[in-house]
Amino acid sequence: MPAAPRHHVLSVGIAEAVQTVVSELHSGRRLVIVDGLSASGKSTLAAAIAERAATSVVVVRGDDFIRRGTTEWDRARFVRDVLEPLSRGEDAKYRPWPWDADEPVGWVSVSAGSAVVLEGVAVSDLDPRDVPVGEPLVVWVDAGDDERALRAARRAPQRFACWQDDWLPVELAWAERVRPWERAHLVVTT
Repeated sequence: MPAAPRHHVLSVGIAEAVQTVVSELHSGRRLVIVDGLSASGKSTLAAAIAERAATSVVVVRGDDFIRRGTTEWDRARFVRDVLEPLSRGEDAKYRPWPWDADEPVGWVSVSAGSAVVLEGVAVSDLDPRDVPVGEPLVVWVDAGDDERALRAARRAPQRFACWQDDWLPVELAWAERVRPWERAHLVVTT
């Protein structure tokens, strides 16, 4: 996907990013994309945004749209199951796919009228033509390699070798090829 033209990329800290995104949500933005490499702080930032927003905001994990044995999230399913119903003023629902399961489990509901904060690696790869809820605000979350490794080891020590040997090389190759921070409205360093 070619990068969407941006008028101004703002490099900010976490508190300023939360304030900026919440302001965008209050002014009617319906989709915020929080992208970054694993263990960069995406989930933490997304949770802080949802907590601070006075409007109805639902955090959707891009990981819920990755099938076991694949490395890419299912953009089409996210658009079909979440964004399209919301664009029609309907409730949305989707089945999350745990990384260690062969089938999706349960259901997650997103109420009509909710804004969505989509967080995950490579989630900014949505084609703007496929987003029926208006232009998303794209946030790139960045952290140094050593900090991300420490966070990944703390978060899931039993999966650290898999993160380091399998996931990280795929993410780094994608980031080098796509340069997603260049299409972001905000760049946040954690």
